[in-house]
Amino acid sequence: MVAIRARDDNPGAINIDEAVDSFVQGRVLVSYGLLTELTVDDKFGPGELAPVKNKEVRVRIRVLGPHWVQADKVMLFVNGQLAREGRIGPIVKAGPGGEKPAVGVLWQADWTLEKPRHDVHILVIAMGPGIGGLYWPTAKPYQPTSPVWKSQVIGASGAVWLDGDGDGRKTPAYGYAQTVMKESGGDLKELLARLADYDEAVSAQAAHLWQSTGKSLLAEEAQAEIKKATPKVAQGIRAYLDAWRENQAARAGE
Repeated sequence: MVAIRARDDNPGAINIDEAVDSFVQGRVLVSYGLLTELTVDDKFGPGELAPVKNKEVRVRIRVLGPHWVQADKVMLFVNGQLAREGRIGPIVKAGPGGEKPAVGVLWQADWTLEKPRHDVHILVIAMGPGIGGLYWPTAKPYQPTSPVWKSQVIGASGAVWLDGDGDGRKTPAYGYAQTVMKESGGDLKELLARLADYDEAVSAQAAHLWQSTGKSLLAEEAQAEIKKATPKVAQGIRAYLDAWRENQAARAGE
């Protein structure tokens, strides 16, 4: 990953073209108190496509922060689905020899994932309790979604792509959904059968494409077919329908 840096005496003097290119390519991190790094096979970082040659993919995670910030939870997402999570204790050692992490590293570990059957993107989010001290208080959100607020710090890595299908290209869930939709000819039963080879994210995108043809997944016949689908396919379609209902309710309240 290419880092965009500026001189310490002039932090605003960055190369605008390089910064924009990094955003477009996905070479970004999100930090609010914590910084989370994700590397695949010791080489590939956010925005990059990692080849998958073995049955397992090794990912290295590092959570960094100043000494007054704590991290207590780390979560790994695959195509937007939580695949693994872990708790971060007050004292964490890393490495087979139990050596302590470097200064500023709050936690680090190597995790493994099964080889995906198709392209996916992975990212890691670390969280911890917010800061209440007057020296650096955690601010409330400008646009809260609930009157109940839990103060937290957060760090999100950029997304690293895994080349599950081996074609050397990044294919998003929407791209796979388009292909499956075309191959099924719009027949729901055939569509659901073909989606069994993909994850929930592809099923959710395919559900959107199918319903966009003017049909309804809430119709009695459609629901009967969905009940026969594999659990992952049904879960992806339910996720789409939940989001669709929320969208409809928001539009009605405009």
